[in-house]
Amino acid sequence: MLNPSTSTAAALPVSPGGRPLRLPNGWGLALGAVALVLILVPMGAAVVFAPWLPFAMIVLAVLLTGIAVRIDVALGVTLATIALGVCGDLDDEGTISVTKIMILVVAGFWFVQALTRKDYHLIRILSRDSPTLFLWLYLLWATASMLWSFSWGGSLVAVLRVVGLGGMYVIILAIVRSRTNLKLVLMITFIACGLLTVGGVYEMISHKSVQQFFGRTRAITVATSSGEKLSSRKYGEFEESATTRIMAATQGTWSRVLTTFGSENEYAAYILGLLGPAVGFWFVVRRKLHKWLLGGFVFLIFVNLIGTGSRGGLLSFMALCFVWLLCARFPLKWPIVALVIPASGAALFLLPQIFEQFRSGFTMEAITTDPRWYLYQMELAIWQNRPLTGNGFGTFYLSYGEYHIPGAPFWPLTGHNVPLQMLAELGVAGSLLWLAICGSVTYGLIWAIRHSQDRFSWFLSVGLLSSLCSYLLNMLMENSLGHSHFWALLGLCVAWVAILRNELTQEGGLSMRPVRTPRSYASPVAGAAHA
Repeated sequence: MLNPSTSTAAALPVSPGGRPLRLPNGWGLALGAVALVLILVPMGAAVVFAPWLPFAMIVLAVLLTGIAVRIDVALGVTLATIALGVCGDLDDEGTISVTKIMILVVAGFWFVQALTRKDYHLIRILSRDSPTLFLWLYLLWATASMLWSFSWGGSLVAVLRVVGLGGMYVIILAIVRSRTNLKLVLMITFIACGLLTVGGVYEMISHKSVQQFFGRTRAITVATSSGEKLSSRKYGEFEESATTRIMAATQGTWSRVLTTFGSENEYAAYILGLLGPAVGFWFVVRRKLHKWLLGGFVFLIFVNLIGTGSRGGLLSFMALCFVWLLCARFPLKWPIVALVIPASGAALFLLPQIFEQFRSGFTMEAITTDPRWYLYQMELAIWQNRPLTGNGFGTFYLSYGEYHIPGAPFWPLTGHNVPLQMLAELGVAGSLLWLAICGSVTYGLIWAIRHSQDRFSWFLSVGLLSSLCSYLLNMLMENSLGHSHFWALLGLCVAWVAILRNELTQEGGLSMRPVRTPRSYASPVAGAAHA
């Protein structure tokens, strides 16, 4: 059985003198908590004046704490934390340039050190790991789609955009190489996400709905077309006017920060992406203070999820809970699962009677008249023209005018369904490659669960798997390919599986046969009592 204290000691950061650095305890932890409060309080106040200040303050704080160890690790942890959604979605004109600069700096540091130290860990992951290999093939197919795309310029922009976001995936793999790095990245991300969720509760109390963050119901839901085909110029004029109304509709401090998520569905996907690991950490930590803090964070996520009024977010939350239920081991599990499924369906129809923001969400009329059905029909129509190769990567919104169906809304860039949009743009071949990426990451996490030999490994693996499944389900209602935190979550899953494989190899315990998970690890009740 792995010993967490010995398996992670060798992976601790090393000081310039060659001695391993230990995490502080006692007065060191107290001083660290005071310093953290002194950083977070001005950060929350700074949002009133400039939304970008928290971004700069997080960078400065991590650099100051890590510069004494290694500057490349400090930069990498900073970028990995930001990639996981500290400041919202990085796929934005204001932050993507900063992100690219940081990627260049970190990649340069890491590449030089890898050559000088003859450390080929990252190269092995990028060249041998199955999810990464499928990702390279997927990007090659997307790039090749420019050859038959009716708008190669639009496809080129889409490919460069995904490559930039895929940089988050690579940086996570480069930085998260030990349990220490992984814990540091996740804990900083939990703190930053906690600030956002506190703002969400404030907005819900003051404006009765977190939907006020985005101004979506008032700005994007515009009149439907009479059926005329939209030219590129008319579409651009419409998109510009819609963007103006969105910016005018978002009022208030936290609105300016959370509009970087684009929609309530994306915000729900983001907080659910952190909910799984947070629940796993809650079962693992032993101190009551840490349990109370993580429990409060989980509660804030749940309140924000209800406040968004996102139907996709709520279904994704149920998928997350279902994964935990399937993985846990306790008596009468399968009868309980059989009862939970119909109870969840009943809760979906009772929820609108309690929460106002779901009042039009889970009725049969709302489901059958959802404007997304028109978008799905358009995607299927595009795919029928070129079933094997698709119409070209990133061309759905450019094809909107040609394939527009009377009654469909003017939703600019995405088809709100990743599998169907993938069929329309990349055909069957591209869709199979994307399924291979998601399937290989999921298989790796299942392998990690079956081979976990300590409590931390088991609970973190289940938490990552539950968050990944919630994201994949949310892709049926929202396009998450443009979300930087989705790519970072993929990288985090692959990095964790690589860490576990490396530990088992060094301990001589790597085999194809699964390890029988002890009941104390797999049962949340027993695990919490054991802690």
